[in-house]
Amino acid sequence: MNTISLLIERIASGIVDVESNVIFDTTVLSSGNISYDSITGVITLNETGRYVFNWWVTTQLSTSSNGIVFALSSSNDSQVGNSPIRTGEVVGFGIIEVESAPLTVSLVNESTSSVTYGLNVPVKAALMVVHDEPGLIGPTGPTGPTGDTGPTGPTGATGDTGPTGPTGAAGTMADSTGCFATRQLANLLAQIAVLYPSTTMTLFVDQLATLSGVAIGVYTAPSAGEPALLIIQSGSDYGYVSLSRIAAIYLGAGSVYDPSITYLTPPSPYSPGCDTDYILAVQSSMSVGDQISFGAATNTTGSGEVYINEPGIMVLSDGLGNTPIFLFTPQIRYMVKDSLPWVRMSGERKTTKKVTIQNG
Repeated sequence: MNTISLLIERIASGIVDVESNVIFDTTVLSSGNISYDSITGVITLNETGRYVFNWWVTTQLSTSSNGIVFALSSSNDSQVGNSPIRTGEVVGFGIIEVESAPLTVSLVNESTSSVTYGLNVPVKAALMVVHDEPGLIGPTGPTGPTGDTGPTGPTGATGDTGPTGPTGAAGTMADSTGCFATRQLANLLAQIAVLYPSTTMTLFVDQLATLSGVAIGVYTAPSAGEPALLIIQSGSDYGYVSLSRIAAIYLGAGSVYDPSITYLTPPSPYSPGCDTDYILAVQSSMSVGDQISFGAATNTTGSGEVYINEPGIMVLSDGLGNTPIFLFTPQIRYMVKDSLPWVRMSGERKTTKKVTIQNG
């Protein structure tokens, strides 16, 4: 029986629309009674039997509300691969039984929005299919008895000593707390992109500027280990914002803090350094329930009640989670705590200030 296999790739950049096929533009290998149409993206299986599929797609941008979803679709089956993160790689695999040939198969975008292929990688997507042919490899026979050990040969002469190798580089210190704070911010923004998919937020950034848009996700360079940019969408434009320059995030009037947001566990122990000293001082000097005013970055000021207090992130609100402001603590310049204690009446908190934030 002839071996049937196919390996196809997509090299070109572009966008795949909702309910449209991924078009693989390069055939790396095609063997046996199988065909592929690079115009329609349709694979035709011309013989009966079991076929094993493996595929992956790199993704850069999407506004899909159900994450990134691709499905291996045939006339009698649909097998889904998906990811909650809209920037990265989606992987899937499946097995299709062909009882009546020919059968057509394609990889379809079943997200709720179009998907942009990864920008900075040479191969955007790949798919492999192999016909699982029973009987090509027989069962393994029993292991034979171990033979006798042969005699030990004579010891050879000692060779010359090789030259001393170069001294290795000194080990690096543990990851800095400043890097952890940036990772905490990236973790928060990735969740905001999922939990508030249609909310136009305002970013208060260093050097006076504010930016507005919908959070799409965070971006990690192909050769890097951690995200460094936030991707926002405003109309048909996409903006890339340095995480380290973000001072505050405001979701706008009418927004409510989502209690499902989670925060990263800080390192233990913290690596020593001035960034650790400052970030821990900001966190430990304020408590949940304190009413504070603050200054951050170059010209951002505001006020509110401390609602969440985590290493790297402080959230202010009206005390009930309304109109939350997310502060990136490395960018905080000063904080002023009210000297008057909270007045509690009948189990309710009596507030005296609203949540505010502004530039200037």
